[in-house]
Amino acid sequence: MIVSKTQFELIALFLTVCQCQSQLFSDFGSTFAKKRVQETVSDPSATSVSHPRRTTIIDVLKELRATTFLQLIQQTQLGSALQGSGPYTVFAPTDDAIDRLPKWAQRKLLADSETLAQMLVYHITVDKITSKDMKNELRIPTLLHGKPVTIRLYADRKPTVNHVTITVPDAIASNGVVHVIGDTLFPVPVGNVFDVLENCTSFSKFRDYILKAGLDTELKNPSNPITLFAPTNDAFELMASRVKNLLENTNNSNTTEYKNAQAMLLQHVVLGTYFSPSLKDGQELTTASERELLIGVRNDRLREVGLGRVLRSDIPATNGVVHGIDRFLAYDDVC
Repeated sequence: MIVSKTQFELIALFLTVCQCQSQLFSDFGSTFAKKRVQETVSDPSATSVSHPRRTTIIDVLKELRATTFLQLIQQTQLGSALQGSGPYTVFAPTDDAIDRLPKWAQRKLLADSETLAQMLVYHITVDKITSKDMKNELRIPTLLHGKPVTIRLYADRKPTVNHVTITVPDAIASNGVVHVIGDTLFPVPVGNVFDVLENCTSFSKFRDYILKAGLDTELKNPSNPITLFAPTNDAFELMASRVKNLLENTNNSNTTEYKNAQAMLLQHVVLGTYFSPSLKDGQELTTASERELLIGVRNDRLREVGLGRVLRSDIPATNGVVHGIDRFLAYDDVC
């Protein structure tokens, strides 16, 4: 993909925004917490929104009444940039979606201009991607240093970007397209799947075992999207001693024990990106160790994976997604 001069300027503007002080956004105040009573644009029967006259992405955002997202954009230099030639694709969260952000996330965005800038540009891509261009597992680089979002397509429901439903697709602008989404793409990925383990201290023991077994390159591979069910540190306190000994005393890559350790660790890896909305109760996923994991979903939430309980779901990565679980998934037939 060839990046135009205008697109380079937008990327440069992002870098400028990241260097601003928090005061830049102080006037935004408590907008996150305000409840709004307004018309909704997320008509379930809607398939697209067309704009025959020449309107920029900023104009389309106004018409769609993505008020909070637009305010945030206009607080930065991104507002003027998005009125340029483009083309751009914007995944615009509704006001309700931003209001639903956890309180800690709202406080972080209001207090940290860099985090807010990163969140904004993670919703923008340097290209025009309409619904006709979307394919399952399509990874679209964003303006956040190229960190991609992932499109998932389903036979019985609307497409998603990461784990968020695209409620109104294809609001066409003269310089791109806007897709209204039902949630916010936050938090933004810290990096690849292994980076998630590196940056989350509650996964440090699992990370160490991955390194010891030489599997870290598998979790870093940008070409093969994966889903990782990562046990927390507390999960290893419940592990059988024979399993723990196998993982901790594996030093020779040519031994059967080493291969068994790898197999147990790969029991937590599934090829493909499975955010929780894509999973169904009773579904079975095939792991990288060629075993089946039974998925438990209740009230539209991912609850169990195998014998493990899901503690935190949908941690995005540049090459997939991580779900935190409370149990190490060891099976007797791989020991």
